[in-house]
Amino acid sequence: MKELVYLDTSFIHSFIAQNNDGLPTNISREMNEEVSESKELEQGFKSGSFIEGKFSVGEIEIPLLFKSPSGGLVSRVQPGNFSSEKITLSQLESGREIISKQLHDNALSQFEKYLNDKNLAKDISDNPKPGDYIKVTSSFKIIDFKYLQTVLDIDSLIEFAFNDSEKELKKLKEEITNIKNSKEKQVRLAELRHIENELKNAKSSTKEQFNFLIKALSYLSKILPTDSFVLMNKIISPLKNEYLREKPQELLFKYGGGTSSIEVTLIGKVTKEITKTEMPNLNSVDALYEFPSVVNAVLHDISLINTGDFIVSPIAIYFE
Repeated sequence: MKELVYLDTSFIHSFIAQNNDGLPTNISREMNEEVSESKELEQGFKSGSFIEGKFSVGEIEIPLLFKSPSGGLVSRVQPGNFSSEKITLSQLESGREIISKQLHDNALSQFEKYLNDKNLAKDISDNPKPGDYIKVTSSFKIIDFKYLQTVLDIDSLIEFAFNDSEKELKKLKEEITNIKNSKEKQVRLAELRHIENELKNAKSSTKEQFNFLIKALSYLSKILPTDSFVLMNKIISPLKNEYLREKPQELLFKYGGGTSSIEVTLIGKVTKEITKTEMPNLNSVDALYEFPSVVNAVLHDISLINTGDFIVSPIAIYFE
């Protein structure tokens, strides 16, 4: 049984429509009025020859299926393929139309079967090209730039990171205070000063790294189309929030903290192979055209990509 984390419903809608000569729809209406209520259900695949009927409900338009100019609803009925049942209202006060396009329960399975039947699903080890579909099952990481910027409180993180070292340093100071032998005490004090300097340098270095990380995340958030990514072996896959079944923060809480031991399956389309991760020369006459390479360089500097990795547009991500 699949536990879907991500599903690009726009892509799946397109796939179903092209393979079924139309998109299955589920359309429900909910109308409120002084005396009674009315609900309608219409289902079907495609429009062709049809019979039209009109009644007054106010101006409504659903591209390809329904259109009601100036308060007249046009219902298109296609014998044999498109059926319709209606209950009309009297003394209508207000109406609310709720339209939901639902995928068939087996829509993703249909697409996977299509990939298998056509032998289109490649593995990342097959050296895929841009435009190829891939299906990969492996461990993964979840990254969300906006969330990371929120939690990167530098002073607090440094305090947490060096808490044990500070405790050891405090313990060492107490031990030195209790030493009676002056020569031994001088030796231990010299040792203490050395440790304090090492700790100070380590904190300074860590703070610089955090500051760079914050700047990098802020820069990437401004120019990349999304803040959320899935990382797998040689794959970076951008996630659109509207197709996620859970919020990025929930996924990070469940599966964050490094590479998860749980494996996930990714089905997607390769859009690009990363061939360069070095910072380009921005002083050249072609600097304007080099900015895409700057993004790769920054992503590489924060250990998110390497040369030879692939950018994959995700279609579905799920656990099994």
